[in-house]
Amino acid sequence: ISWANGQQLYLRWTDINDGGNDDALAIDGVTFSAFASADPSISITSTTLATEYVTAALNTATATSSFTVSGSNLAEAITIQAPSGFQLSLTEGGAFAPQDPLVLTPTGGNVSTTTVYVRYMPSSLTEFTGTLALTSAGAIDQNITLHGEVAALGAGDLAFVAFQGSTPDLFIITALADIP
Repeated sequence: ISWANGQQLYLRWTDINDGGNDDALAIDGVTFSAFASADPSISITSTTLATEYVTAALNTATATSSFTVSGSNLAEAITIQAPSGFQLSLTEGGAFAPQDPLVLTPTGGNVSTTTVYVRYMPSSLTEFTGTLALTSAGAIDQNITLHGEVAALGAGDLAFVAFQGSTPDLFIITALADIP
């Protein structure tokens, strides 16, 4: 039996009086419980997820960072789509998929806590900002903004990444002449 939240449920018992025969019928141990249907949800936890990535050359991967994702009350899988230049993997140091979404299939409506690894590996010399999108039908989308850039280094260039607070800044120093 199912009924909407706030509706009343009526139970009717009819006992026909049969003269001289007492059936000794009774109602015992009846329980009615209502369960609210929870909305589907996607949860993410940033464990070591960086949002700024800098690599020194094209087709050269940055260090890997990660986050965890889980889901509950899901009717469909969680799809994780990386922005251009970013790659995803379910194993640390494992195979990274360029532009292919990761799909986490629920069991009994739930996706257990899963670690997702992210890295930046650009194929063009552009600075890029995009959204790492986690979606599932009926759930509120979860989005993380990622930024990646290539430090276009040539001969004689020296680059270093300086951290001030939580965001790395890239500095490029170029020698214009030979330094004795």
